[in-house]
This record gives sequence, C-alpha cells and structure tokens, in this order.
Amino acid sequence: MSSPRLLIVDDDFELAMTLGAELAHAGYQCELASSGGDALAQLDGNPFSAIVTDWRMGGFGGRELVGAFAAAQPTVPVIVMTGSPQNLAAEAIDSGAFHYLTKPFDIEQLKGLIAQAIGDRHADRTEDSSHHSSARNRLLPLGDSSTELLRKVERLASADAPVLIRGESGSGKELVARAIHERSSRAMYPFVAVNVAAIPEHLLESEIFGHVRGAFSGATQSRAGLVAKANRGTLLLDEIGEMPLGLQAKLLRVLQSGETRPVGSDQSSAVDVRFLAATHRDLPALVKAGGFRGDLYYRLHVLELTVPALRERRPEIPGLVAHFIAAARTRNPNSIVRSISAEAMRVLVELPWAGNVRELASVLERLVVMGNTPVIEEADLSVAGLSVDHRQTLINAQTCIVSDAQESPVTLDTLSRKYVAWVLDHTKGDKRETARILGINLSTLYRWLKVECTDD
Repeated sequence: MSSPRLLIVDDDFELAMTLGAELAHAGYQCELASSGGDALAQLDGNPFSAIVTDWRMGGFGGRELVGAFAAAQPTVPVIVMTGSPQNLAAEAIDSGAFHYLTKPFDIEQLKGLIAQAIGDRHADRTEDSSHHSSARNRLLPLGDSSTELLRKVERLASADAPVLIRGESGSGKELVARAIHERSSRAMYPFVAVNVAAIPEHLLESEIFGHVRGAFSGATQSRAGLVAKANRGTLLLDEIGEMPLGLQAKLLRVLQSGETRPVGSDQSSAVDVRFLAATHRDLPALVKAGGFRGDLYYRLHVLELTVPALRERRPEIPGLVAHFIAAARTRNPNSIVRSISAEAMRVLVELPWAGNVRELASVLERLVVMGNTPVIEEADLSVAGLSVDHRQTLINAQTCIVSDAQESPVTLDTLSRKYVAWVLDHTKGDKRETARILGINLSTLYRWLKVECTDD
C-alpha cells in the first residue's frame, strides 16, 4: 500500500522544505509548492491525500486558493496555516478548510491533524452514512431538528480558535463543548470544564491558575491550575459572565501570551490550550454596564455557537427521553422501568421545560429510580412532580405569558424572568420548591434572582 501523498504550499519555501522533511520522516510522500499557481498546476495529476497551505500568499487570497483546491480535488481535506488567527479563523472554516493552525505550531499537532483528516476522509468513503452519523451523534444526543447545530459543531471542531457558546441554563452547552473537543485534533488530550459561578471568588483564582506552596494561608503544597491541566487540550469556562473582573484580566493575559502564572509565583509557564466559554448572560450588555471586560469578550468571541432552548426543539424530546431512560437504567440496574407510554410522552413533549435538557434529565432519573411499573404511564408522572394538573397549570401559565408578550413583543430573557416569577408566586415564595419545578439547583435560582434584582 503506497504512502499518503501530501501537498505543502507556502511562499516561505524554506518552511515548506522543513515541513516536507518532517512529514516525510513520518511516512508521507510530500510535494512542495511555493505559490498558489504552482500548487494548482500540481493538482492535475493523481489526487493528494491532504493539502497543507499558507493562507496569505502573493497572487492568491486564502479563500480563493482553498476554493480552487475544492474545485480541483473536492474530496481532499485542506489544512490552513496562518500567522493571524483572530481575524481569519471563521473565514478559513467558512471557505471549506478542514482545520486551521496558527504559526508557529507544534509539528506533532500538524501530524495529528493530517492523520485525522485522512482518517475522516476514509471513514466518509467506506462507512455507511447512517451508521457514521449515528456514531457521531452519540456524543451529543440531539435529533433531526438540530442538524444545523451538529453541522456547526463539526466545523468549529476543525478550528483551534476560542468559541463562545451561548444558551439558557440547562440547554446542553457543556455537551456541545465536549462534542467540539472530541471532534477536534486535541481529542487525545484533556477536556477540562469549570463552572465559574460554582466556586467561591476567593478560591477561583487558585482553581483556574494554580498556586505555589505558601502563596496564602492553607497552601501547604503547590497545586497545578485547570489551565495547566488542560495543556494541549481544551478548557471550558462555563458561566464565564460570572467571572470577577480581576480574574478576567489574568485570563486575558493567558489568552494573549499563551503563558500562565500560579498564585504566589513569579515564574510563568507556556501552555497550549483551546479556550471555550459558555454563558446564558448577555455579555455585550455586561460589557456596556462595566461588568465584563470588552477586550476579553472579543478574545473569547472569535467563533460563536448558540444552543437552542429545549422548547425550541420539541421534536427531539422523545429521542432525549429514550436516551435519558437508558442512561438512568445504567446507573440504576435494579429499576424495573423499561419504557414510557405514548400518553406520558405526549405530556413531556408539551411541558415548557424552563430548566431545559437538565430538567428533563432530572425528571427521567426520578421516574426510573421511583417507578413501580415497567412502562411509565401518565399517572406515574406525579412521582417526578409532574401531575396532570401540574402539567396543565404550567401550560396555562406559559400560554398566558406568551399571550402577554404578543401584546407588546419582549425579549426571550424577559419571558424567562416572567415565567420564573410566576412559578415563584405559584409556590408562595418557596424557593426550594420553585427550583425543583424549574429543574435547577437552589444556588442557580438565587443567582437568577440576584441578577434580576441587579438589573432592576
């Protein structure tokens, strides 16, 4: 079997020769080109396994060059190299590039990308498409109505720039972040996630950046931070909008310099981390109000993805119900629950799901743990606090709130706040019961109410 053929294109021919030598040592046949025109002339022969090209060269714009490659050999993956990551990441991905690398880069990372590109191409040609799609979707249990979201996940995974993931609490932002990581060239390295809002402010800096022994009272030994632990992999900063301004400045320095410094240390160390940030907050509004740094926002907001609320994806609910029942049964093997009736499913599909996917997962977990029959019936939903009366009350409330919005259009954030306020009123101010109905934890409810009071 012949070795894979690569085409390396760069007007810095010395760099092209260096890459060619390294890749030839790794078992590839390498052809070199010093310009876009030279590269296109070489495409007339046998197809290449992959193309590695500079983005900016004399005579050709990057988009035009990648487009020409796609027209000449449409099945060949193209990996783009450039020295200007912030402005060109989205453009390179949109043009059809398989992946994007910032100069200077680790040659081992390039080798991994090439292997992934060639492997994915082979999989696309040889695997049954439905089987392949099913295998890819296992990381992200979404249905047909999220095809566009999945497509964006695939495209963002092939880049290496920061991604800002937007969506309501519980909508599955961490699932999306993990899916981006698992589909990226960093998949063999750590995926580290931290909920910024869940860690007390006085501990957050040490948690993210680490500390040295004696840095503060109780620091009896040095500890690596999450940035260092995610080296060569991906770090998800969930609820980034809750990060204190002082730490935002330190995070900005890491993004700008590629170096991290533990608390109490005067030594910095280089890190190679892809940053993903998730939030349900309106960051531009926070920037305007002085609650979030504008320079950090633009560093994190290179690429963007919005995860729809569950109420916007109702056709997916049956598939998610099956997924969560199966997952809950794995954790609770002694449960006799096996499936759900059509009537009970209809109730679940109609509910407003203010807590989104997280609320649905919690409901199904309770039903599997507490269920007394193999098939979950409509009457059994009371075990999870979803009696028929409760269901109808919630639907009526949702209808009333939406009707009010139609009188005078309001934002989705305002609708959500009205619904939370309605549930709080319905429970006569019982915050614990309100949190249970919404499918969120008590601390999240307190944070929502705090934000609402601050905004008011």
